[in-house]
Amino acid sequence: MNTDIRLAVSFRGHRKRKRLRLLLGPGSTDCLIDLWLATAMNHPNGLLEGMDETDIALESGWEGDPQAFVAALEECGFLEKTDGGAYALHDWSDHQGYVVHAEARKQKARKAAAVRWEGAYATGNAQSETSNAPLPSPLPDPSPSPEPAPVPFPSPSPVPAQEERAQKPPAAFSEDSEPYKLAVLMRDTLKINLPTLKEPNLQAWARDFDVALRNDGRMSEPHFVVQVIKWACSDGFWRANIQSPAKLREKFDQLTAKMETEAARTRASTRRTEWQSPAQRRVAQNVAACVEAKSMLLGGKGGAHHD
Repeated sequence: MNTDIRLAVSFRGHRKRKRLRLLLGPGSTDCLIDLWLATAMNHPNGLLEGMDETDIALESGWEGDPQAFVAALEECGFLEKTDGGAYALHDWSDHQGYVVHAEARKQKARKAAAVRWEGAYATGNAQSETSNAPLPSPLPDPSPSPEPAPVPFPSPSPVPAQEERAQKPPAAFSEDSEPYKLAVLMRDTLKINLPTLKEPNLQAWARDFDVALRNDGRMSEPHFVVQVIKWACSDGFWRANIQSPAKLREKFDQLTAKMETEAARTRASTRRTEWQSPAQRRVAQNVAACVEAKSMLLGGKGGAHHD
């Protein structure tokens, strides 16, 4: 199964992406990327065989009207229909050639490994047959064995590799490094909400953040990790459960999902508050016009009260 896709940096300001956002609103391009990722895992050839509009919406995480979502993808040129009537991602093989040919590469690697294994097995058999041949008996050496040279000092016993590593002090992170800054941010944000928090080992926290930034794809963007830290360490529930970088990494998926849910709820609430019916807008415009007229007639004294 594929583990990544190719995404050009030009997609950030691409006309098609902007058009999709205008048609479906914020979050629609995230669903498009989720569709690409799911296709790379489940349909590496880019052909969505057996999938209708509802299946595509589910695969993308789109929670609105499936018909409208698929229609917008077609209108923007991200999706198309084949001659057989199945949906397919537009120019998928041109943009994701590495994904399309992943299975062929795996088969080629398996065959190469099999050839190497067979060669090693044949060589091992040849060596085994040679080793079974009788060895000539050694002739006795008539000369006396020389005495061993004296050793002036005893040789020190070798230090096991694990103990040697343990004796080396851990590398310190500078205060300007990203891992150390994240450790300080987490400590300070927690202490604002939990004044009794015990002072942590910032170097140990920085090591944990360094490992996450380098090895965990979810936490590879420091600015996004900053947002999650601020949200989690300020939330009434999560700040009592997320008190170390290790715990933050363990619950990262739950935290980001909760953040997205609350952000969507806030956007919906804002839209409901700002939205006005045509009649309400006309009334507001008439009131504003009356206030302006009174202000002009009364020399600025009529705008403070109404008759």
